[in-house]
Amino acid sequence: MAAFDCFISYSSHHERMASAVGTDLRAHGLSVFLASISLPPGERWSPAIRKALNSSDWIIFLAGKEARESPWVQQELGMAIQADKRVVPVIWDCAPSELPGWIKEFQAIDLRSMTPEQMHARIIRLGGVIRTQKERSKAGWIVASLVGIALFGASGESDEDSEADEDDEDDDYDK
Repeated sequence: MAAFDCFISYSSHHERMASAVGTDLRAHGLSVFLASISLPPGERWSPAIRKALNSSDWIIFLAGKEARESPWVQQELGMAIQADKRVVPVIWDCAPSELPGWIKEFQAIDLRSMTPEQMHARIIRLGGVIRTQKERSKAGWIVASLVGIALFGASGESDEDSEADEDDEDDDYDK
């Protein structure tokens, strides 16, 4: 299971927006990695960011101009794509067609024509999608575990049980 449900990839120029998105996602009970609050003082940030990204199921890419041009953000997204993570670009200052080629294949959340209230509602809705996906995944593991237990538990008797049954059958023939 992932240490974080979501990893927010962003430029420090968009710190306030990243914080607001993190708050909206945490409202759904999701664990969110946001470098500015998730890294304790003195932490070596580069390995910590790689570890958090690798342990996250969803990558929320705040795709503002500065983030699209940031080598650090590009590196994070490259790792996410390589690891086959769910990447969600969030755009507000460009059209989806203006996203870098390597990120265009992911369905974006387009906030360009939204009011702040609509933006908030859209991110809240994303949090609900992620939470539902997480619950389905967890339920799938539980069902698979129960099926496995049922199959292996009902697959037969232990050797001792089989021998005891054979002895009982022999006793039946003696009588």
